[in-house]
Amino acid sequence: PVVFGTLALWPLSLLASQLGLKPLERAALIAVAGVHPSLIFYSQHLRMYSLFFCLALFSLWLLERSRFVALTLVNVAMVYTHYFGVMVVALQVFYVLLRSRPWRKVLASASVTALAFSPWLLAASRAAAAKGGLAGNLNWVPRPGLSEFLWFFIDLAGCAETYGAGAYLAPVIFGLLAVALWKLEQRREMLMFAGVFAALPALLTFVASRTLSLSVWGHRHMLFAAAPFLLLCVAAVCRLNARWTLPILTIWAVQLCLPMVHDDKKLAWDRLAVATMREERSQADVPFFAVDPYADYTFRYYLDQRFMVAKATPQDLHGKHFWVAYNEGSESLEATLRDRGCSVGATFRESDRYHSVRVFPVQCE
Repeated sequence: PVVFGTLALWPLSLLASQLGLKPLERAALIAVAGVHPSLIFYSQHLRMYSLFFCLALFSLWLLERSRFVALTLVNVAMVYTHYFGVMVVALQVFYVLLRSRPWRKVLASASVTALAFSPWLLAASRAAAAKGGLAGNLNWVPRPGLSEFLWFFIDLAGCAETYGAGAYLAPVIFGLLAVALWKLEQRREMLMFAGVFAALPALLTFVASRTLSLSVWGHRHMLFAAAPFLLLCVAAVCRLNARWTLPILTIWAVQLCLPMVHDDKKLAWDRLAVATMREERSQADVPFFAVDPYADYTFRYYLDQRFMVAKATPQDLHGKHFWVAYNEGSESLEATLRDRGCSVGATFRESDRYHSVRVFPVQCE
């Protein structure tokens, strides 16, 4: 992930050059993107997000360059990397139609991409139908409100992770966008590009999440929108009076770096799993109950085949010997189980900014 996260700065620079940013503006853009908390965060996770971000930037650059064969190849890889790649391809078709550019080759590229993706889409549809739908994957995702919609753009600017600063910086961020609309009025191409690839993904996902039976809202799915959004903001700052440009860019870069001083966004699930596996002496069929909406997915990934991981409620905890994992709250499951006459072994605990997960073995008569 870190390779693709770092590599993504290359197509970002190429895209900025293609859209007419000057060398100083491109340097400022790369500096801001290079210390952006969300981009760094997802470059540290063994997931598809940094690869998706990198491919999306190559795709947007190739679209601007009208390199349609390469665009098609990158888009096929992109849609197989993440389902939201389909949105990027669809927005590309909309973008060329909106700009009254030659659209037939773009539509042909999108059609080939859809054809190449159809075998997987068919297989995924059958798998979803066989398990009764996607509720098991998506029912934990909350529906966004207006505040979550606006907060998405604060996150794109890199201000969401600075303690308490997001709300104060919001007027500055949206003020910069107003400056962009004023200062860049002659740069209709850049404004249109940012509108289609930064604003529309959030709007479409917001509407879908409010109207469909299941929400699909998630900042990480729309990480690619950070590139056109940052591009627009940096261009706006660099077109201010010269005496304001450097101080604003410096303050912005400093607050982007602040969250890295407190690296508390990553819970050490692997340490919990390793401690559990070392502590457990049984060789097979060890029940592991995750009393959490989605922690079972993580432990199922990390724990070895001895453990039978299942999502559970406090009432489901039963058996002679089993393990429990839960997100620490007001209720102490250790105390509850001791009240039932069970003995609780050593408790392992890991925390981040959002969770404090406890894992422990239980022995009952």
